Amino acid sequence: MKPTGPIPPYFAAADGRLVIGGVPAEELVAEAGGTPLFVYDNNIVGAQVARFKGAMADGIALHYSVTANPYEPLLEFLGRYVDGFRIVSGGELRRLQSAGLAGIPISFAGPGKLDSELEAAVRARATISVESEGEAARTIRAAEKVGVQPRISVRVTPPFAIEEGRVTIGSRPSPFGVDAERVPVLVQGLLQAGVDWRGLHMFGGAQCLDAEALAQVHRVTVAHAGEIADVIGEPLPELNLGSGFDIACRPGEAPPDIDHVAVALNRTL
Repeated sequence: MKPTGPIPPYFAAADGRLVIGGVPAEELVAEAGGTPLFVYDNNIVGAQVARFKGAMADGIALHYSVTANPYEPLLEFLGRYVDGFRIVSGGELRRLQSAGLAGIPISFAGPGKLDSELEAAVRARATISVESEGEAARTIRAAEKVGVQPRISVRVTPPFAIEEGRVTIGSRPSPFGVDAERVPVLVQGLLQAGVDWRGLHMFGGAQCLDAEALAQVHRVTVAHAGEIADVIGEPLPELNLGSGFDIACRPGEAPPDIDHVAVALNRTL
């Protein structure tokens, strides 16, 4: 087998051959009947989940983004260990249902949700993160149509942005989420409408691998969410801290230091 570069993290080499989950790659290729193929080692996946949960304080839930990998056997495996799943489309919801995971907590985020997707998400008892007053009203109508009380969180335009791994403090216009000053009125309307309000969702960027920058984002997010909750006059049932942890995918990049993030977040909370 022609060498093509360094052995990926978590894998090994034996006698010059790539070994995945203790099995030489050639044997996996033979079992699959050829290439290309994808191979997943559940031990690696499980170790990542255990590392996160071991570092974080009680009350911090781990949700897996189906967008990252919607392979149904992998989702079924993860469903035993994570606290929930994040989806951004009706197709991803169907993947979870096909994997037998319809009963696990699900959060449905992202703009441009179709009415049919809202109805399916309400029926599945997913928490829908609404991006605007209009989407909140559409979600309530979808719930009335299917006869199920909706679970709704409100996405808030954050008082920061993450660009190229750098954090900039200060609110700015955004097509995503509701401006903070409009959130209390929206939430009061949701409560009056009898929805199951599930709190706030705040997310300001992506591809940040710097642990201290993430810690800063969490400090600002928690403080800002607390200020909004004071105006609403209700404690937050949940606070969704956004997009999750990004992946080191370029030469020279290192994954975020989860232990550093966890220590800072636990102190913040």
